[in-house]
Amino acid sequence: IINRFKEQARNAEIFVSEKPLKFPETTVFLIRASMNQLKQSILILDCISEIRIYKDTPASFLEMKPLEEMKWIEDLQDRISYANNHKEIAICILDTGVNYSHPLLKESISEKEADSYNPNWGNTDHAGHGTEMAGLALYGDLYPLLISNQQVVLNHSLESVKILPPNGSNPEDLLGVITKECVARAELIGIDKKRFFNMAVTSDKVNIKEGEPSSWSGSIDQIAFGNEEAKEPKRLFFVSAGNLKYEDIKDYPTSNELNTVQNPAQAWNCITVGAFTEKVDIEKTRYPELEKIAGKGGLSPTSTTSLLWNESDWPIKPEIVMEGGNYAKDKKGFVTNNESLSLITTNKDFQSKLLTQCLDTSAATAQASRYAALVATEYPEFWQETIRGILVHSADYKKLNLDYPNIQKLNQQGKINILRKFGYGHPNLSIALSSGKSFCTLIIQDELQPFIKDGSNIKTNEIKFYNLPLPVNALNQIPLEDVELKVTLSYFIEPNLKKINTRYAKTYSSCALRF
Repeated sequence: IINRFKEQARNAEIFVSEKPLKFPETTVFLIRASMNQLKQSILILDCISEIRIYKDTPASFLEMKPLEEMKWIEDLQDRISYANNHKEIAICILDTGVNYSHPLLKESISEKEADSYNPNWGNTDHAGHGTEMAGLALYGDLYPLLISNQQVVLNHSLESVKILPPNGSNPEDLLGVITKECVARAELIGIDKKRFFNMAVTSDKVNIKEGEPSSWSGSIDQIAFGNEEAKEPKRLFFVSAGNLKYEDIKDYPTSNELNTVQNPAQAWNCITVGAFTEKVDIEKTRYPELEKIAGKGGLSPTSTTSLLWNESDWPIKPEIVMEGGNYAKDKKGFVTNNESLSLITTNKDFQSKLLTQCLDTSAATAQASRYAALVATEYPEFWQETIRGILVHSADYKKLNLDYPNIQKLNQQGKINILRKFGYGHPNLSIALSSGKSFCTLIIQDELQPFIKDGSNIKTNEIKFYNLPLPVNALNQIPLEDVELKVTLSYFIEPNLKKINTRYAKTYSSCALRF
């Protein structure tokens, strides 16, 4: 039967894979054919017991030979165009450096837009991680772009400041100082640019018990807050939640609940990004023994949480989750990172291989920073705090594997547990991009001075009220229906750096605004 099938397939000019997957009563071939080609041959249909659509995965691109891979990249390059002002908004990658000559990156970052904390380190990528972040921050996951024929318009660019040394690691007590210096170097690259800082770099050497600040997270809070007297701008950081150790993945999801986000992801003023996944299709023709670890819409197997932070005053971390890929295991429980479950991005060693896989909260963070750049492109007048608020405000749990209609029925602790695993959910980019144009959304950018010094006393100073533009006529048409109003308050705290390592949030976070 198999030989007859192959012969008839050749006659009908149908591509048939050379290596089938064999089961006791069935042999599975990968074929490439039109429906008409199949219909025209009764003999072929007589051999076939079942036809299924092949679920293509990123593995097919990661296994390509360089020449074939280059053809796909050239096709994508032909579809890319650059906005005239795409250099005005930048994502600054604080990482291992970026190899800016990569064919997919070279128009968006030049040698002049790459720097290093230590000039002796060089400004190119010594480890690969930074170049991977650059591709995701610029394009998102390359896989859907490669298999489509859609036009790609790039409205933002990239910068890079190498924050990690080629050898060894930075001293823990200097991480805040080094981050501040790297930010200053980035702002010298282009003083008038609007930029977002992507830092998928964390440390598990500091045990964050309840979310208390460290010198590193405190520095990020201070850098983000800026200095009005010194005419320093506000700055928005995207920081990865941090990942489990490889050996802990086997205990998913318990291990995720018992491992807290890593330093400096507890910073108040940044957006901390966790990871979820919708990648569940493994290429069974090659890996018949493997099964996915996380279900569709589940927490990505390495993503850390803040479930152990019992103090309600500490921030919700992570604030949002983005796609971070999945892991697989065999029947013996051995864990592996499979190409089918990964995201595709730009590779450091592009002379030999243009594309590579990327996973975890690092991949999620780079995609989140891209969302911020897209919102900033749409609304140039938005403040950094506003863009932070828009992304969180647009997030929901609809892509997550949760009983969404019944979330509101959970008790308070149940809701807190969801927040401390998934944050406020996955941002809906379409909603974020349209919020500033929707009559149903009121966006207010304003300032107030909440306290004033009166002699030796501190007194409350200002309170502000805003009229909501409620659609009265529309509401009158549904008088018996419940209507939900969602309010998001986004502001940067001024950190009290004297209270680093405090257990009391209120003594660190300056004033706490309330409605």
